[in-house]
Amino acid sequence: MAIGADYEMILAEMRLRLKSGDVLSEFLELNNNLEPSSEKWANSIAWNFIPFYSELTGYGLNSFLIGSPKNKKKKIQYIFSNDAIVEINTFNSQGGAADRSFIRYDESTSEMLTVDEDNIPYRLSRTLKKENLIVSSFIVQDDGQYWVYEYRWELGVIIGIRDFSLNSAKPFVDLTVAYNENGEVDSISYLFNDKQVFVYEKK
Repeated sequence: MAIGADYEMILAEMRLRLKSGDVLSEFLELNNNLEPSSEKWANSIAWNFIPFYSELTGYGLNSFLIGSPKNKKKKIQYIFSNDAIVEINTFNSQGGAADRSFIRYDESTSEMLTVDEDNIPYRLSRTLKKENLIVSSFIVQDDGQYWVYEYRWELGVIIGIRDFSLNSAKPFVDLTVAYNENGEVDSISYLFNDKQVFVYEKK
């Protein structure tokens, strides 16, 4: 699927970094220089590095738990430094490590590396900013899958997402983001044969 030369170059560079033997040590070195300030826990995903990624898979965000859980079984731990999430640890049904994500931030480009329980990198995510707004994001995986998103902003919120899907029959799908009166995401949908198809609806 043609997604444009610029995006193809970014994806190719990200694939090379993911396969390189240096990417994990690079993130760990950055992470070791940070001073953790706090942690939060959740029963499922409570924060998106890629805007609306959880909603785009059909699930809304969970709330952070109050305090620490009694055990780590099927829990997610978010580690903060200077009010920013810098590490995410996901635990399996036995309370053991399932995967870990390390996040680095920059004024224009931020990245998240995800590794499995054996510390083998399998996913690299990236966001690009202009004028402090995320304008596009990218995900590559070691199995060859990728995702590319563009964002349309209005009055400080994302109102549209252009979704470039690897498996889509179309070059892209334009998604509309709707909000409720509380400013929360109410739905994400697209038009197909003059009908609104919902990717996500808030329950």
